[in-house]
Amino acid sequence: DMGGKRSLAVWIDPRSSLRPETSYAVGVSARSRKGATVGMLDDEESRPEPAADSGKDTPPPPSTSVLGLTLAPLTDELRSRYGFDAKINGVIVTEIDPASQAATKNIRPGDVITEAQQDPVREIKDVEAAIEKVKKAGGKSVLLLVEDAKGDTRFVAVPL
Repeated sequence: DMGGKRSLAVWIDPRSSLRPETSYAVGVSARSRKGATVGMLDDEESRPEPAADSGKDTPPPPSTSVLGLTLAPLTDELRSRYGFDAKINGVIVTEIDPASQAATKNIRPGDVITEAQQDPVREIKDVEAAIEKVKKAGGKSVLLLVEDAKGDTRFVAVPL
């Protein structure tokens, strides 16, 4: 049961580290109850518009890629989807470039970054500012405090 005519299209940017003719594992959360289309865009192609959806889903929050992590504001919808309560603040990891340093550090989609360089994170720009601060100081990695939905926290040093 796919829950009606709702679907999710995933289009991979050709500038990513993913390559055609190569196998990759792709997952779709069963909780989303949506179908999925995965495809590669040609360099000249623009991202296709998703199919019209008559459901009441809100558009995804704006996201930004940092250190190979796609980060998004921790909205109520994302809190519910990943199992976080209202007490936690930070930005949520929604995707990870499998070839990035962050992927080798066991950061996973659904993890929340609550601190960067031991400063609280409330917005994506807080993570970006911490990275710039490290770069200006000549540092080689940024220290992140990451929490998962089980409440487990850990410090992770991600090379720049």
